Amino acid sequence: MYDLYHLFSSIRVFLVLEWDPINRLIKSWVFSPHTQVPENLKDTIQTASSSDESTRVNPDPRTWGLPYAYFPIGKGTNCDSNHFANMHLIFNLALCGSVAGNRFKMDCPSLNAQYGSCDDYIKANTTAMEEVYWKIRGVYVYEREWEKSWPV
Repeated sequence: MYDLYHLFSSIRVFLVLEWDPINRLIKSWVFSPHTQVPENLKDTIQTASSSDESTRVNPDPRTWGLPYAYFPIGKGTNCDSNHFANMHLIFNLALCGSVAGNRFKMDCPSLNAQYGSCDDYIKANTTAMEEVYWKIRGVYVYEREWEKSWPV
């Protein structure tokens, strides 16, 4: 039986979401391994806690490369922008979801050879799931200066 901590401890991922109602889009990036995080994003995170606001680096998604996903929203799309308001951050521990399950072959090749899929591994090792958790290094939320003046 495998300990999930050891199984997934080497997987470090940066997940980034940009919601831009003015330009009518939602973009997401997945940087895995974490060593592929763009310099601007690294600098943004490293300076986020600086007491001197003038030294903080602002995120610039234009420098992050091609997003993992791009969703046009609003007028002229099939996705009404009214669906996106009062947003909340939610952490979902979907071990074999559409992203994690698709990476199982790459991230766990020996387990994939033994079990055939992430779902089959989970089914065969249910006791290993009794105490599953994430170790989150940080959560950062930014808004553009012009958005800060919007009424709530």
